[in-house]
Amino acid sequence: MKPPNRPLTFLWYYIKYFKFSFFLLLIFQLVWAVNEALFPYFIKLFVDGTQYDLSPDASLWENFHLPILAVVGCWTLMELSTRLAGIIEIYLFSKFRLTIRKDVFAWVSGQSIDYFTSNLAGSIGSKIADIPKSSQHVIEHFLWTIISVLFIFAVSLVAVAQASFIFTLVMFFWFVAHIGVTLYYLQEIEDKTSSHYESLATLNGETIDTVSNAISMKIFSRVAHEEARIKRFQDIEVKKYIIAGWAFQKVNFLRGLASLLFIFTTLYLLLRGWKDGWLSVGDFPLVAMSSFNLMGYVWHMSMALLEIFRDLGTLKGALSLVSVDHKVKDKPGAGQLTITKGFIEFQNVTFGYRESDFIFSNLCVVIPAHQKVGLVGLSGSGKTTFANLILRAYDLNSGRICIDSQDISQVTQDSLRDQITLIPQDPSLFHRSVKENIHYGNLNATHPEVEEASRLAHCHEFVMHLEQGYETVVGEHGLKLSGGQRQRLSIARAFLKKAPILILDEATSALDSFTEEGIQENLAHLMKNKTTIVIAHRLSTLRHMDRILVFHRGTIIEEGTQNTLLKKNGHFARLWSLQQDGFLPDILWKTKKNC
Repeated sequence: MKPPNRPLTFLWYYIKYFKFSFFLLLIFQLVWAVNEALFPYFIKLFVDGTQYDLSPDASLWENFHLPILAVVGCWTLMELSTRLAGIIEIYLFSKFRLTIRKDVFAWVSGQSIDYFTSNLAGSIGSKIADIPKSSQHVIEHFLWTIISVLFIFAVSLVAVAQASFIFTLVMFFWFVAHIGVTLYYLQEIEDKTSSHYESLATLNGETIDTVSNAISMKIFSRVAHEEARIKRFQDIEVKKYIIAGWAFQKVNFLRGLASLLFIFTTLYLLLRGWKDGWLSVGDFPLVAMSSFNLMGYVWHMSMALLEIFRDLGTLKGALSLVSVDHKVKDKPGAGQLTITKGFIEFQNVTFGYRESDFIFSNLCVVIPAHQKVGLVGLSGSGKTTFANLILRAYDLNSGRICIDSQDISQVTQDSLRDQITLIPQDPSLFHRSVKENIHYGNLNATHPEVEEASRLAHCHEFVMHLEQGYETVVGEHGLKLSGGQRQRLSIARAFLKKAPILILDEATSALDSFTEEGIQENLAHLMKNKTTIVIAHRLSTLRHMDRILVFHRGTIIEEGTQNTLLKKNGHFARLWSLQQDGFLPDILWKTKKNC
């Protein structure tokens, strides 16, 4: 389910998950607020009580027992409510953050492959971390400061009215001016804070992207270039931080001016009331303590209000993650894909990454069950797109793709991809152990099964020479390993998964000839009884294919076995002759002859 993408709606959505716990927190906080506001009144009672002459035999308890009981009782109640609130907080906010993070991660994980290739991983990760953190900050500021101070203010108004109603009016108008200034500039602060957050998220994403490619940076001697590039993003972040900071300072200046006027007005009225006799000695500490305490609390409240809007600005920016709808969605009521044979059929498939530029137009292809099919063509001819459409990385513009007569758009994406094993040309590994990376192919596999898959992929030998064997952490994206080692681990995953459909995207391109020769026999074993699609630039690897499809600009212009296509002396034969060191050149085919 998609979480709400508006900050306040988002917060309320998750508050309702834990409404009883939040209600208890609110009650305990109000108990603390009442006690805090009443302490100056208790001091008034003590001071007024000292004005009476006491005989030597008079009991202090008899004269002061009411304020003493009130202070002790209120303090005990305040401590009890504060401790209980702290205990609830420990469990509530940990579950609150967990629920938010789980839902946001689930939504982002459901995005299409295109989404992840178009956005910086660091920026996405930063926003996933910011959403629960900012949500908690907003609620904490609201409960601990906004609600509490408003309640303290209300009780204080009633308390100072016991001295004179004029102090209630002064306090009320100062509060309106102080908070009014804050509210007036809130939208400006929110906009500038949100703009700063976006620049910070971009900076974090760019920094992580640069660090992730540190090896390329070193190899090409581009440290200075990357430092200059990061500095440009830093300059933008600093500029927007300063703009947001000045907005805060403008508000603080105006609020400080209002507080200064409040102090002088209150002190003048206190001295005038004492001189003219319309204030008691106890009224002086009541009004003074209430006013100065409230001034501190209201200042913190207005700061908390700004912090709330700063966090709401951060939350608003981070919620852009859930503002983007899934491009590829499971249909309502989508069932599970059940494969008994592995028969694949493209029925009048039309697809393009842009509406006006189709790669395939009414493409019809039938791949019988257990057939081994090679895909050949120059870069951009449609081979990888063909394989990605079987994985439903993108939705079609029109037509259908069926597996065992089941339209793949009508089944869940997980059930589809669970039945397909992909060995990519450039596999990316998790920053985890070798064992965990191989185990990813089948989470229920035992360690002996992991080792067997490793041996079949010719991994076991080099793994055992690593510092910690199968427990060796391979580094981010597997950068501690060579390209060939990463590819062999990817092949080991495939042996472990045992899916009925296998797609190899130049799966042995990073292997040396000796290792490739040793692994080809095992790959043939892996392909047995599977519908297999092999994308190849090294055409010699296709000699054992049952059928080869030759792609040219999104059209299949030739098909047949390798020998048949070579004898035909057509497009495939021309590609064969163009091979250098066994690979196709990465150029566009230029010929006037109709192929």
